[in-house]
Amino acid sequence: KAIKIITIKDRTTETQLAKAYNIKYGTFRFWKNKNAVPLNIAYDLLTRAKIKINLHHVNVARQKQKIKYPKLCPELFRFIGYILGDGHLTKNNVMLHNSNIKLRKEFLELGEKLFNIKGKEEFPKNRVPKSIFNSKFMAMIMHEVFSVPYGNKARIIKTPNQLYLMGNNCVSNFLSALFNCESYVGPQEIEFSTTSSFIAPELCNLLLRFSIVPRLITRKNHYRIYISGYNNLLAFREHVGYTHPNKLEILNLNLSRPIKRLISNVDLI
Repeated sequence: KAIKIITIKDRTTETQLAKAYNIKYGTFRFWKNKNAVPLNIAYDLLTRAKIKINLHHVNVARQKQKIKYPKLCPELFRFIGYILGDGHLTKNNVMLHNSNIKLRKEFLELGEKLFNIKGKEEFPKNRVPKSIFNSKFMAMIMHEVFSVPYGNKARIIKTPNQLYLMGNNCVSNFLSALFNCESYVGPQEIEFSTTSSFIAPELCNLLLRFSIVPRLITRKNHYRIYISGYNNLLAFREHVGYTHPNKLEILNLNLSRPIKRLISNVDLI
């Protein structure tokens, strides 16, 4: 259906369409007749034809188990948050580099639940341990649907557009995963550091959903978000929170101290 729509709309032929994808026409026609078009090409064709994609499971050649197409849910945005934080995306792999075993295991559990794909842990010599999924399908969904960049991503990461249409539970999980990876909990405040000029103001706006008033400090090619003051720290713990055990412990300790030692100008505005 998508191919027919494209050939009519763009006044092209199936032969020209196959050539555009650098595929022999015979191969292209075989895929079409067998309804076995590779996922990246199928996704592009459906997008060009403006056909709504409504998948639940996907059959993959030479793999008995069906892969799930994830629904928009809090766990999915938490998974994306981890990738944007300490993750890395290639065309074949989705991974998380983190020294904390709890976060690595959580990442593996999320990926398996969302996609029905099993990942594994790897321990490169003299490098940070990582959790990894060897899956072209998962990588393509993260890149094409949720705009997670391939390769070196630090300066260009953005909040997925889909998140702005979701409820606070999705936003909370997204923020929690990012702060698990990229924040530092000091005696007086939480500090989040990024080199992305896109995501820094986006995170500030998302925090305001929970009445958390951050401060954004811009330096040369570097952005820091500070959360300080008792009310802000308490709201962060209640609505966003940490699963990173060390960061959670320090935040709980800070909130157990006398209130007067945690008052800042943020509370007085």
